[in-house]
Amino acid sequence: MKHLLTLVFSTATVLAHGQNVHFSFTDGTQQSYALQEVRKANFTDDVMSLHLMDGTVYSWNVSTIVHYEYDEFVSTGSELQNSTLAPMKVYPNPTTGHLSVEYALEADASVNLEVRDLQGRTVRKMELGTQPAGTHTAQWDGRGAEGRAVAAGTYLCRIITPRVQMSRTFIIQ
Repeated sequence: MKHLLTLVFSTATVLAHGQNVHFSFTDGTQQSYALQEVRKANFTDDVMSLHLMDGTVYSWNVSTIVHYEYDEFVSTGSELQNSTLAPMKVYPNPTTGHLSVEYALEADASVNLEVRDLQGRTVRKMELGTQPAGTHTAQWDGRGAEGRAVAAGTYLCRIITPRVQMSRTFIIQ
């Protein structure tokens, strides 16, 4: 069975200069790419491919990637204009299961926390309710919707509001 997850960076994605995606590999090397140069990243089975705007494609076996992360960025709908980037942190990263998710809201909003695996499947979704503008911290216990601890691996944590989506990757060891 072929699994595919694609992350597309479009004009609706707010990117600031200097934001990068960073990779650490099992052989000890590291590599970074400017997000402004990345068109998309996708995962097909055990291979991650990074597609650059100039047509270059880099591919790695997922097992050779120890860790990757994006500098803080926010994906927004086109209706959100002249907005500052809302920060989001996940820690500890890597984790043994329990995760703290810190995020900032520019305005009152209903908030959902979603954890997905690299195949794009929702592992857990939590409705956090309506929250006021400001900084908040949510906790995830490392368990899936069925109540069992999730397997070791790389996951994507998302904070979703009606106007903003914030995402960070994290690793469960």
